[in-house]
Amino acid sequence: MRARMQQEHRTRDLVLLNLGIDSKLRGCDLVALRVRDIQHSGQIAPRAIITQHKTGRPVQFKITPPTRASVETWIREARLTSDDERPPPQDLADVVHVFWELRTLAPLPVDFLHHAVPDACVNLLFNQIDLQVAGVTGLHTVATTLNLGTVFHYVGVDWH
Repeated sequence: MRARMQQEHRTRDLVLLNLGIDSKLRGCDLVALRVRDIQHSGQIAPRAIITQHKTGRPVQFKITPPTRASVETWIREARLTSDDERPPPQDLADVVHVFWELRTLAPLPVDFLHHAVPDACVNLLFNQIDLQVAGVTGLHTVATTLNLGTVFHYVGVDWH
């Protein structure tokens, strides 16, 4: 499976698979990981601690060398940064989990596939390139794949 993902240049899928195996996190926690959760001072950390959505408890996990390599490749290829989300103001913290941004800094070599997994969160998405397009995700029972293309700029709100 890993070899096929590498051949098909499905780097993000490979990262999610590797991190899922390393961390044993639920899907909603796995896709909620941000660059800053696992990268410090430009290096992928050998261990990470995140707070699970369902339990509210912190979970520590080891990030193996092959996973760190795939994460580094994905961050480089997707041109991701560690400042892709902002916490909400204190007066909104009870209802808003996070404000986020997902964008390309340059055209990607292949279409970016965003995988939305079933969870109890609702996301409002705003396309900053085509202002006529917006979306709402969440509260669904099956995973959804959205093809964002090779150039995109979305901002959103993740509600509890």
